[in-house]
Amino acid sequence: MAGDEQHPKDAADPAAGSADAAGREAARMASTEVGARDGFRVEDSFEYDRERDAIEAALFGSALPQLKIGRFAILDRIGQGGMGTVYAAYDDQLDRKVAVKILRRRGAAKGSTQATRFMREAQAMARLRHQNTVTVHEVGEHEDGVFIAMEFVRGQSLDRWLRAGDEARPWREVVEVFRQAGRGLAAAHEAGIVHRDFKPHNAILGEDGVVQVLDFGLARAATAPGAGEGASESAIREVLGAFEPGSGSGSGSAALSNKLTVTGSILGTPAYMAPEQWRGEVVDARGDQFSFCVALYEGLYGRLPFAGDNPAELLGNVLAGRVREPPSTARVPAWVGRAVLRGLAIDPDQR
Repeated sequence: MAGDEQHPKDAADPAAGSADAAGREAARMASTEVGARDGFRVEDSFEYDRERDAIEAALFGSALPQLKIGRFAILDRIGQGGMGTVYAAYDDQLDRKVAVKILRRRGAAKGSTQATRFMREAQAMARLRHQNTVTVHEVGEHEDGVFIAMEFVRGQSLDRWLRAGDEARPWREVVEVFRQAGRGLAAAHEAGIVHRDFKPHNAILGEDGVVQVLDFGLARAATAPGAGEGASESAIREVLGAFEPGSGSGSGSAALSNKLTVTGSILGTPAYMAPEQWRGEVVDARGDQFSFCVALYEGLYGRLPFAGDNPAELLGNVLAGRVREPPSTARVPAWVGRAVLRGLAIDPDQR
């Protein structure tokens, strides 16, 4: 019948269909490989979709779809933290570039511990209005997760800034940059917020010379104890146990720069944690002061104040207050060194 006739160009081509399926499988595998290479977990990451779509577009010559998180058009991945991935994005309603942080898909369900922490970060940042803290524009839901849209800052993290160049930064320059970060932390404390994970990586020096503190994912109200806080001996055992082989936290000195999770509660980054944070006690503004002084010591002297190639050695030195002697080549005034040492006191009341 004429009605049943089919134009050759419209007929299904089994070979073409097979090739198309093979190409899409190749795209899936390639995106998985890219994710593994770049250090993110593709099964949990919005980035998987970006890589897959980009590879499929290249294979089939199709247009690259515009991925969005909420109303924000994704431009590029710019970083990844302990709980989520950060993207550069465009807000077409207000014609501005923003940074969007989205919680990893795994554990992102409403009411989950990670989602609660993530929303706490957004709420903490939204309460701050200071030139030395990043401004939050919007909080929303995307598919089965949540996201934070915040101010986009052009610049580099303080750890990258400190490593740039062949020579150490002049001490006056380091002090001035960290002074701005300190003002951001002070603003948080005045708003009743404790950061609990300050380190050079969590502050950014903008191209305009302004430093802004960010990543309030561990922030907590200053008067609220954290989950699991208060049992010092058991907390320390769990902290050290988290670095045992197979724990997933890494080992050796590299693990000291990673965020640490114990009994479902992220405690901080070991190399910058105050003694009371190691012990699982309530952490207040003085804990941030300790972390700040660890970072400042590192910026001034080019190394961390407490020696330790593993968490147990580091813990022993922190709890005993054994601060390394500054390098003999350091050109930092003694009065600056004394101020930093005061902030590194074991007893919070002595800081």
